[in-house]
Amino acid sequence: MKINLMSGAIVNAGDFLIVKRSIELLRHCLKDCEIEVINRLQSCDNIIEKLNCADALVWAGGPVFQPNIYPAGIPFVADLDKISVPQFAMGLGWKGENLSDKGVYNYNFSEKTYNFISKMGESNYKIGCRDFFTVRMLKNNGIYNCSMVGCPAWYDLKSIDKLNVNKKIEEVEKICISDPYRYSSYYQVIELVDLLGKRFPKAKICFVYHRGNTPDVCGEEQYKEILKLEEKLKEKNVESVDISHSAEKLEIYDNCDLHIGWRVHAHIYNMSIRNLTILIEEDARGGGFNEIVGMQSIKAYENNLKDKNQYVIRAIDDGIDRLIQTDYFEIEKGFFIMKKYFKKMENHIECLKQNL
Repeated sequence: MKINLMSGAIVNAGDFLIVKRSIELLRHCLKDCEIEVINRLQSCDNIIEKLNCADALVWAGGPVFQPNIYPAGIPFVADLDKISVPQFAMGLGWKGENLSDKGVYNYNFSEKTYNFISKMGESNYKIGCRDFFTVRMLKNNGIYNCSMVGCPAWYDLKSIDKLNVNKKIEEVEKICISDPYRYSSYYQVIELVDLLGKRFPKAKICFVYHRGNTPDVCGEEQYKEILKLEEKLKEKNVESVDISHSAEKLEIYDNCDLHIGWRVHAHIYNMSIRNLTILIEEDARGGGFNEIVGMQSIKAYENNLKDKNQYVIRAIDDGIDRLIQTDYFEIEKGFFIMKKYFKKMENHIECLKQNL
């Protein structure tokens, strides 16, 4: 079976993880399938014949369902009717600011984006969504043929059946902090380092940039803030690591005992390999995942994304205590739920066999 995988991975390590695990899932469910990765952020008008010669065109993960994503963010092809190959979605999501009903039911698409998504749904496959808020939002926009299967990044094939945490709090020796998307939150990084230094005085702390830390990818304004942050991290003996442009570099978390941070895919990766992890939710993406797996919710914001949660460090301190006091039941319940949805993802992908 020939598959063209539409990838949004350019810089962010989380996007590369989605692609890597999408390929692993497709090969797990569809033995001997042939996969070619296509950059979905560039126009495909010059490769329409290649797209149509495949057995399926797979849209894998990421916030594809944005109000004006087509053709501004995803140019795809100018004439959607020229695509004759069946289109298949696995783990796509929206980009809501928060999880309020108002946020869900006031989220609408431009006419061109609606046509792009509708064309995706004409292939008689259910649109595989990464969370129930995406499903609700699509339904509100008149797109009903959807199924919640989770994000491909949820599923580490080696760890699906493992349902216990790798380490407990008293065993923590290495802590990783994933970076905020918004550099206006960098001051909270130092506050978090101070908290962890008090709670885990013997642990090594590592700060991880998922989307790079150089001016060419961050821009000059953010880079200036990064330089200030780096000075403070060095003063506190915190090592920083750039894992952008790669899924393999996420392996920095493999020997991590505790992750706390802002990156959704750092949280998901650590959940997938059964590490202790606490996410600071910057928007609805992290909240949508935590809602499904029943994890505690710690928000970086208050009423809207511009209002910083001044109590976030206290909430993290209490969140660490909560892990202990629940005897890790809550996070291990999350592992169990992810295992259940893995079966749904398998069944979803196996629907592609109908075209063989």
